[in-house]
Amino acid sequence: MIKITKKKIILFIPIILVVVYLLFYGMMYFLASVQFNNEKYVDASNYCKLLITIGNTKIDKYRLYGKYARYYENFNETYDEYSISTENAINEEFFDLTYGLYDIRKYQNEYYLSEFENNVLNEIAKLYLEKLSSVFVMTEHEAISFVDSYEGLSIEDVKVVSSAFAKNLYKNLLELLKNDSSPLVISDISLIDNSLYTVASGTITNRGYTNVSFVKIKGIFVSASGRTIDTDWTYAVDSVGLAPGESKKWEMSVIKDDDISKVNVEIIDYERR
Repeated sequence: MIKITKKKIILFIPIILVVVYLLFYGMMYFLASVQFNNEKYVDASNYCKLLITIGNTKIDKYRLYGKYARYYENFNETYDEYSISTENAINEEFFDLTYGLYDIRKYQNEYYLSEFENNVLNEIAKLYLEKLSSVFVMTEHEAISFVDSYEGLSIEDVKVVSSAFAKNLYKNLLELLKNDSSPLVISDISLIDNSLYTVASGTITNRGYTNVSFVKIKGIFVSASGRTIDTDWTYAVDSVGLAPGESKKWEMSVIKDDDISKVNVEIIDYERR
């Protein structure tokens, strides 16, 4: 029979504490990872409060996300409930995204950060930029220029600037949404003959709210009386896609025929992204 002495119990206490902490660590880290993957960054960070890094840089990453992605989470909560259905929601969503991005850029400019910290903050900034692009149709350059205008303003003044911009933005978004059911417009169609071909060209514009790609168009080459002489098709937009407000030139050709006087162009298919 093994005799358990007080001395042995005292020796086992540190081991027991280490085992308990490792179990606690594993549980908290698992819960943090689940929350992080669900974009619940503040919750993920809270689960990491009592965790030692122990060489696991994800713990530090979760903490940074919890601190600097909180405005992103605020945006998600408002957007999930209201989308862009109200001007007030637009105002709140736009403030959260722009001020969150400003907060990151200000911190990066004012403090010396390690390469790891800078990389993580750049990741978080990308979340904001992607939402500003997909929801508010702002390019990265436009978004950064706008948030940099917050420099030196109080948060109350930032809200005034943000609200004024969001008010006009809301009108533009409503127009984009109205056009989104039929987002593509073909314009500037022309016909040119060379020695071998009749070449049709023109411009395609995305006036909708979402990106489009693989836009397939068909050209029907007709005579003055409307008789179809030939047809052709092409991808006016490839995998690169066309963002809202963007335009792209296209071209297609058929064997030259002197009877061709006009080309009618129609959109056959496209994908939304």
